[in-house]
Amino acid sequence: MTSPAVCVAQSPFTYDRCSFMFITNKKKLAVQHAPNIVGLLQYEYTDNLSRFTHLANQTVDWIMAQPTAIMHRNHIGIEGYAFGAKGQVFNIGENTGILKLKLAERVANRMSILLHPK
Repeated sequence: MTSPAVCVAQSPFTYDRCSFMFITNKKKLAVQHAPNIVGLLQYEYTDNLSRFTHLANQTVDWIMAQPTAIMHRNHIGIEGYAFGAKGQVFNIGENTGILKLKLAERVANRMSILLHPK
């Protein structure tokens, strides 16, 4: 488990206006895959709290570095937190909870956050 994939887009929503990011622990995937798709390398961690906090901060830092962060009427999409999960569902929930907290603290006043429907 690393992080949910994130999509940041300008309004009106079209694929051409989207930027996608994911975090991975595989160096070969931590590259620019396309002009609008990037994989970032996961930070080192000592425990789950450290890992989840680093993942959330890394995600929010990437979001805030996007040109859309300073514009209005922009959107962030996050995949469902247990998409494809086969275990560690509680850890996945904690990871996503910390990410949602960081988004609420640093991003929600600038962009709409679109979460996967229940």
